[in-house]
Amino acid sequence: MAAGLMKRVGPKLFGFILSMVFSPFLIFAFGVTEGLCEPDAAPGISILLLFEEQPAMPPMAPRHLRIVTDGATEALSAVTLAWDANSETDLAGYRVYYKAGSSGPPYVGTGANQGTSPIDVSLEGLVDPGNPNLTISGLDEGETWYFVVTAYNNAGMESDFSNEASIAFP
Repeated sequence: MAAGLMKRVGPKLFGFILSMVFSPFLIFAFGVTEGLCEPDAAPGISILLLFEEQPAMPPMAPRHLRIVTDGATEALSAVTLAWDANSETDLAGYRVYYKAGSSGPPYVGTGANQGTSPIDVSLEGLVDPGNPNLTISGLDEGETWYFVVTAYNNAGMESDFSNEASIAFP
């Protein structure tokens, strides 16, 4: 949304505003007026400033995806993934993508008890949003499983994939 502001300014402020013309999120028009804004005003310079909101940007890709293993989860064909928390103020959650077989996208895994790929992990669903993690269970034995994580914001914009992590179940 754009918000407009018509303001009569003196030459010092006018020079400052002119220096802002190169900002990608600020558009303005100016002209000499003769009482257009204020019917009884003397001629002067009027500035119309139109401020555009900064477009929403996707979050940064989550960093340092890793597998946290212990004998109990491996025995259950389960894996616990952990990654560094994102710091965006409009962060809504993460999506965990997985698959068996070979490395790289597309990550179109099925079979996990938590659902098909991607598994949604909202911030509200995390016990500790500062240390995000997810245990995925029900994975087939005798396969190598590959995982990546993305972050998404309140506008629904999704980041690039994190680094890939993998584990082989005997």
